[in-house]
Amino acid sequence: MPSISNSHSDPIRLDHLLTSLFSEY
Repeated sequence: MPSISNSHSDPIRLDHLLTSLFSEY
């Protein structure tokens, strides 16, 4: 997993992570 600072440069990745979490539930 990339660093949190990298997430700032990749907002789409954050969205993907959120979607993944929602999918799990």
